[in-house]
Amino acid sequence: MMNSELQCETRSHHPDDASGGPSSGNHIRAVARSDHVLVSLGLMFCSRPSWWAMVILIGLSSIQFACTQPRQINGIPPDAVQVRIQSRLSPPEWALLQRLLLDENVRAAGAYYRKYWNESGHLICIPRWGWADGTDDVLQGVANFPLVYALGGDRGILDLYYQALEGFLDQFSSAEVEYAPAYGALYRESMTANDWHHHSEYLTAFNQLAVADPHNAHYRSRARRFAGFYLNEGLPDGAEPIYDPERRLIRSLITGSRGAQLEIEPRFWGHRWEEWQDRTRVKGDAPLNLYATTQPALAFALTGEERYRQWVVDYVEAWIERARMNGYIFPANVGLSGEIGEHWGGRWWPNALGAWSRRGKAGSDGLGLFLPAVTAGLQNAMILSGDVSHFDALRRQIHVLLENAIEHDDGKRYPPAAYEDDGWDGRMRFGRHLVRLYLSSFREDDLKLIADERKLWGRADRFSYYTGFFYHGDDFAWLHYVLGENPEYPDRVMRSDLDRIRARIRAMRQDDSIPHERLTDHTFAFNPLATHGLFTMITGGPGPYLGKATYMLWSEVWPYDPEAGRPGLPPEVAMNVERITADGIELSVVNLNQTESRVLVIQMGAYGESRCVFVRRGRETIDVDSHYFVVDLAPGSGGKLMLAIDRRAYAPRAGLPWLRQPIPHAASSSSSATSP
Repeated sequence: MMNSELQCETRSHHPDDASGGPSSGNHIRAVARSDHVLVSLGLMFCSRPSWWAMVILIGLSSIQFACTQPRQINGIPPDAVQVRIQSRLSPPEWALLQRLLLDENVRAAGAYYRKYWNESGHLICIPRWGWADGTDDVLQGVANFPLVYALGGDRGILDLYYQALEGFLDQFSSAEVEYAPAYGALYRESMTANDWHHHSEYLTAFNQLAVADPHNAHYRSRARRFAGFYLNEGLPDGAEPIYDPERRLIRSLITGSRGAQLEIEPRFWGHRWEEWQDRTRVKGDAPLNLYATTQPALAFALTGEERYRQWVVDYVEAWIERARMNGYIFPANVGLSGEIGEHWGGRWWPNALGAWSRRGKAGSDGLGLFLPAVTAGLQNAMILSGDVSHFDALRRQIHVLLENAIEHDDGKRYPPAAYEDDGWDGRMRFGRHLVRLYLSSFREDDLKLIADERKLWGRADRFSYYTGFFYHGDDFAWLHYVLGENPEYPDRVMRSDLDRIRARIRAMRQDDSIPHERLTDHTFAFNPLATHGLFTMITGGPGPYLGKATYMLWSEVWPYDPEAGRPGLPPEVAMNVERITADGIELSVVNLNQTESRVLVIQMGAYGESRCVFVRRGRETIDVDSHYFVVDLAPGSGGKLMLAIDRRAYAPRAGLPWLRQPIPHAASSSSSATSP
């Protein structure tokens, strides 16, 4: 019998679609492979005619007729693939918790913002420049506000971010900013000079606007301007160029809207400059600068201008080549001539910060500070090019460290986290970097690295679900869930995140600090947002850092509300990516509204960079061959969908998926995906 829980539209090939791929004007071919069931049943009944056979045939014909009359949705092309789910479903607990967690994030953000920002959008604090407490910390305090909106939170949380952004630009442009350089804290609405550990912090929320609000004209203008600085565009007269296109290097550890700073004074680091007075040797490139690739990467997603994509790929591949030349180790410094160790006596390991060395002069925070930047650069290049081989550089780096493991007091051998003049030192846990490594290509040897790390760190039989401000919960817990090995994940992570919100709000209410004596980083301890569980479940991607890094978001899917014309889940709709394999994913969708239907658009990837080959439910399969499809959910309905996905088949594009055509990568090959 035909599965009537899922209905689909059956239509002929569009005449403009001569290649069989995505067609002109976003007319997508949708074919139900269950048609043969109708034909077989018809032949069976016709061979043994009866009144009941005629009744059943008429009933089946009416179902098929209903499929040819898709629901008309404002703005959605009429030929877009529609999947209808009509089966009633008692609301699962994860769906109820998910909607609660979305709402609680929005409410908590409002209470938090009202306490620490004024009506002008100014953070109530001492306006200050510095490395430990400084200008970058202001917008880091509203990290992930746009992300909550992009997942389905109320528009109000996005408005709060915009108010904080405009307030920041006003407050740190017009007010006296303590310890600011002579050229000021801001120029052309961007920080004048800083390292990319700090640039990434204040740009985390801003860069999420590429998914949350990509059609906003002010955002698009600023995004292109910020990217342009790293293409030597829009810098003031007399400024040192940031990028050397011939050698493919960023010319200083300290860059910004005032160009590259080849020399700095100790007081550049702010009110605690005495602690970092030896960190003045900043000329030349450093792996921390790989964070800078996010700006041109997002400019490409917004505009499609090839020069942005080419800049990112060229710069990342230059760093991959440097690592290869250095024994598959990303060197901490590269001189202005392109030579590794040029300004550090031939040594590849020291730097002013974000370097391998942690001891003595120019001591830094070791591998843990710059490895996320390396991962960010590789991830951006992979999404822009569709080439997963970029992650080979991270894999080789990790294996070099494992080969140089050091035995510690507990008798275990740990991979080092630093390199000093006398050799390897410290110990490193790779964590979320291994998750991204595995999901880039689904290699079993990468999965073994995760198993070995869990055993090494004594976590082989348990997971962490705690979400801190700077670091999210254990990505291993989520990965094993989507591999089918940790069924408790949805309930545990969402309850943990709800607990986090309650704890932060309680601490905030007990905060009796004097408003105008607060430091710029005071709010970090109270930011109540908990987005890790929401992000992993709704999008099927490794959770982003909370206010501690910036990169193109990595996800399997992204939900959109077509009736509201915005990203995120529609009201009362919940979604959970339950399985991820090399061929695709399995996800559940639920309409919690018992009296009204809901329409959901599911896009492949955060920027429509992947192609859904087909959708399957039970024995019925629907060809999609597009970067999105539509799900029409009857009141109180829900069910599981299996998606065959050709990952990173398209160039990433920001915007509502039904308003744009996918553009295949030049080297993209046709997928022969099978059932997930």
